[in-house]
Amino acid sequence: MKKRHTVLLFLVFVLTLLNASININTKTVFAKESNYTILVDDADLLTPEEEEKVSAQLTDLGKKQRLTAVVLTMNSAGSQDLSNYVENYCEEHNYPKHCVFLAVNMDPANREVLVHGYGKCKLYVN
Repeated sequence: MKKRHTVLLFLVFVLTLLNASININTKTVFAKESNYTILVDDADLLTPEEEEKVSAQLTDLGKKQRLTAVVLTMNSAGSQDLSNYVENYCEEHNYPKHCVFLAVNMDPANREVLVHGYGKCKLYVN
């Protein structure tokens, strides 16, 4: 339970940082629906209530910054490094090529967090 709360607090913290640090020209639109957001909790870290809260924050971020925000939690990235796993995941699921992506790998042997901008969003996330 403590791990779950720590991860939730971390997700909220990162979303807050992203919201505060991304300055995007408001005339730029990265997706047809400028507030397109995705939350995939494959590691089952969040309760349904927590998923709602994080989804609402992602939607708010997407609307304010006019970008696509994706959060993915997983139990393992398999034999791939997390960056390659995320790129393949985006391609397999037809996610927009311009997005901000937060991935959390909970594999005890290789616990890792990735915050990355893809496409035009790469310019705004560092």
